[in-house]
Amino acid sequence: MPKLIMTIGLPGSGKSTWVRRHFALYSAALLLLVAWGYRLDSFDLLIHGSGVRETFVDRGIRKRAICNIGRQDVMVDGITPEDAGIIVLGGSSDHLVLDVEEAHSDIKVGDEIIFYPSYGALLAATTSPYVQKVVIRV
Repeated sequence: MPKLIMTIGLPGSGKSTWVRRHFALYSAALLLLVAWGYRLDSFDLLIHGSGVRETFVDRGIRKRAICNIGRQDVMVDGITPEDAGIIVLGGSSDHLVLDVEEAHSDIKVGDEIIFYPSYGALLAATTSPYVQKVVIRV
């Protein structure tokens, strides 16, 4: 009666050079894909250094505005523009980005935009040394 003997060994042991080369190439490609995934994840950490993961809706080409106030001055998520056509897209530490495509008035450089702050946004703005406070008596 014939016997079938199977051996388990390292890749390439007793294999042809062609098989060993392909195994090495596929292994290297797999390692590169895993390493590239880690590299892409590190870019995500650089973009979102504050730990907040934001998603954006692609609305096409729109008119945007950049305001000279940011996360170190006010809670960006806690301010609502008075003009309902203006959308707060987000902000960095010192700038606020707005979508003003559907604003009720034409927004130009130097214009003032009025916001309604939440309690947290108002607290951050009033305690920030970088925000000028003006008291208006009525």
